[in-house]
Amino acid sequence: MADTYDEAIDFVNNYAPEHLEIMVRDEALWDIIARIRNAGSIFIGKYTGVALGDYVIGTNHVLPTMGWARKRGGLSVYDYIKLIDIQYVTSRGLPRIARYAIDLAMYEGFLFHALSIDERLKRIKGGELDG
Repeated sequence: MADTYDEAIDFVNNYAPEHLEIMVRDEALWDIIARIRNAGSIFIGKYTGVALGDYVIGTNHVLPTMGWARKRGGLSVYDYIKLIDIQYVTSRGLPRIARYAIDLAMYEGFLFHALSIDERLKRIKGGELDG
């Protein structure tokens, strides 16, 4: 049992419940919800039971259990979409960011990543790479 909202919120964020029911006075509600970082699904008020969320008002019945709400939310349409990242750097942009990438690559011990960036810089300076 928590003596304060702060204690309760800390507990929730550490425990990461699959279902979380919040029943507080209206003036505290949105402040509390804004501070919840780890819950599979949140149910607000005395009329919003978990069973309603599981069957008719929630997005689905598949929620993270065993504290997995610290890592992810419930099953959603995004679990069925393949996302592909696309990156594009110009010959003007590369010199502006190369040093950061080279430093990070070297810190991680990825020498050849760093060299691949450095080689592109050399080619820009030599006029071989355009665009």
